Amino acid sequence: MKLTTEISFFKAVLIDIHGVKETIDDLTKDMNSVDVTNRSTKGKLSRQYIFSNFDSLKELTQKYLYHLKLLYPKNNFELASAWTVYGYEGSYHEFHKHNKTEANSIATITYLEVPNDVAGDLVYIIDKEVYKITPQKGLFCIMPIDLIHGTYPQGKGLRQTLNLDFKLV
Repeated sequence: MKLTTEISFFKAVLIDIHGVKETIDDLTKDMNSVDVTNRSTKGKLSRQYIFSNFDSLKELTQKYLYHLKLLYPKNNFELASAWTVYGYEGSYHEFHKHNKTEANSIATITYLEVPNDVAGDLVYIIDKEVYKITPQKGLFCIMPIDLIHGTYPQGKGLRQTLNLDFKLV
């Protein structure tokens, strides 16, 4: 089964994220962050947490599956990987793609918190063209798993994202 062509490009919509940040913060409080040295996440205060227990994300995942089903009714998705990033002043993401998951997958980014001054634009590349979007709280970005993307350094404050990759089932 292949993804429909409508998922071959970047899409961003605002969604209701009420309670999502609190759930993620609660889950990460007893977790150890991963070493970001060899990851796209950069910044001396950046922290990244990988969720290996998808059961703890079951209720939250349903919210995202609901939105994906509204946007792409011809497809069914299953969570393949999940992580959250807490970035502070000067944090950014090098250009990268989520290519460690099955090719027949999508990547998503949800902004749970953004700084008030400089949020650090999300930059992505499609067919050698560069696009950017300014993050805002509740922005849900959906992209092909192999889309090259990164962020500019952010200003003071917290930029927190929830990153969920889904495979087509």
